[in-house]
Amino acid sequence: AALSLELTGADFAGEKALIAIEIYRKDEWRLAAVASGFNGGLAALLQHYGGEQMEAPAKPAATPPTPPAPQPESAALKPSKITLTKGQKINLNKNAASEIVIENGWTAKNKDYDLKALVRYRDGRLVYIGAANADEALATSEGAIRHGGDVRAPGELEKILVKWHPDIASVAVSSYSALENGTGSFREYGVFVRITNGPQVVEIPAKSASAKYNSYTLCFGELLFGQEPGSIEVQNLEMYSAPSSENRIGYQGAKVVMDIGPIGQTK
Repeated sequence: AALSLELTGADFAGEKALIAIEIYRKDEWRLAAVASGFNGGLAALLQHYGGEQMEAPAKPAATPPTPPAPQPESAALKPSKITLTKGQKINLNKNAASEIVIENGWTAKNKDYDLKALVRYRDGRLVYIGAANADEALATSEGAIRHGGDVRAPGELEKILVKWHPDIASVAVSSYSALENGTGSFREYGVFVRITNGPQVVEIPAKSASAKYNSYTLCFGELLFGQEPGSIEVQNLEMYSAPSSENRIGYQGAKVVMDIGPIGQTK
């Protein structure tokens, strides 16, 4: 035998639980059409049969993520070093240090190199910064570019300190090989310039294998000052003087040119 019970949604518009039929055993199996609804949902249906609804266990409160351990100051300021090859440029980090330090170093023993800077102002003025010639200044008038003085002791490096200034357009950095160094290329003596800007370190090495042994001046590159405060870009130029030339570097417009500056004093 087949039995059916037809119910429609309209019959139970507000009920959340429904007993359609009951199948039970009383002496024999019996079937009853109930069609009973409960507004209270499952809890009311269970209560009708003498039962009760169990509460779901409360979810444990989410454990907040453990914040990362603070990094020690030394780790936060871990130096990042980059070496520029000829023609490469890099922007220095703004405000990473109050002053940028330029150092002239070398690997050969018993050598002496003079670090120099040629400062080009936006109005076209040129100022030679150095410590070996009478016409070189140790600092620009506003103090943005300052030379640390002549250094001859073994292991010590000459330094130039740089701060961004709105009147300065660029600073060309060069190294002069004193005549007592004898002949020998900058590359052979391992000469380089290191620019330190807080944790940011940029090195420009002498890499040219074709540089003449009697070239005494090497222009490593430029610091190009942007219009925005603190904006400075470093460019590797690696330009060598003509053989036996004692003339310093110069500017033609905004371009660095070798051997057009005044003659330097020999040491």
